[in-house]
Amino acid sequence: MLYYCFTDGLWNGNAEDDAWLAWEYAKALHCALFLDVETGRVTDACGNPFSVSGQHIFLRTTSDRQFSAIAAIRRSGGKTIETAEDIGQIKHWFSFVPPQRNICCVGSYRELIRLLRDRCLPWVQSNDEVFLKTTRKSFSQVVSTRELIKGPFWRRIFDLQKIISTDELILSSPVTIRRDFLGTREWRVMVLNRKRRNESRYIHTLAHQIPSGVKEEADRIIRQFGAVKRFPGSYALDLMELDDGKIDIVEVNPISSAMCYVNNSIFEEELEIIHDKHTELGIGYEFCYDALAHQERYHKKINPLFDYTYYRD
Repeated sequence: MLYYCFTDGLWNGNAEDDAWLAWEYAKALHCALFLDVETGRVTDACGNPFSVSGQHIFLRTTSDRQFSAIAAIRRSGGKTIETAEDIGQIKHWFSFVPPQRNICCVGSYRELIRLLRDRCLPWVQSNDEVFLKTTRKSFSQVVSTRELIKGPFWRRIFDLQKIISTDELILSSPVTIRRDFLGTREWRVMVLNRKRRNESRYIHTLAHQIPSGVKEEADRIIRQFGAVKRFPGSYALDLMELDDGKIDIVEVNPISSAMCYVNNSIFEEELEIIHDKHTELGIGYEFCYDALAHQERYHKKINPLFDYTYYRD
């Protein structure tokens, strides 16, 4: 049996949060667990102690707690579907399947400054701007290339506590993502055991169709990752449509901390009670379960008075 184990800090009291909805659905499946990361104590949905020894665990946690949560489960004898090694591979996804834009990773800001001063990153210096982020996702921003070798820029970022001196950095060419009436044309694809399970725009509560071309491109990319034996089989694949109409990878994220949008789901089992709702709306299982009690939250047609953007990400 697969258990879904949640940690604190996921839903912050918001009963419409995707993590809370997943918790409620996991309870309905009788496979919900809760992990106190600090103590390593695991309890069931009723608060009773639960032994995870020998059990398969699908962690649901925040990105800053992934490693400690995995370690806690493993110390107790549980088998997480995602290991610490998996996360390391996923964070360097571009080393396995490069995107259509320039992208690279450097070990620290000091290394980045040295490489730029030695003119070892010509594609960066040939652009006026570059997209910069940390692998731990504490900071992301389009930055002037000239600023990257200046002390005041880094001191400002350090003062904001967005980056620390040992942070690994990812740089990539800035891109323009196509937009439509729902915002940027981006999609999250949930991949489980090297199979595309579901896909969604970055929106909440609006049921919507995904173009067949996006699904086909997702399948092609998943096959590429699948051909690499060292790359994990479960992850969240984010795609975007560029100005020229091509589909490219935004990034790949560990599935244990990847939030779900309305068409997404982390679950493989459909409760009979939601079958009709799933047929009607076609949204993720946990959202269908919520729709049984809160149909008013979910729409099949756009209501101009309603904001479908999900801001938490």
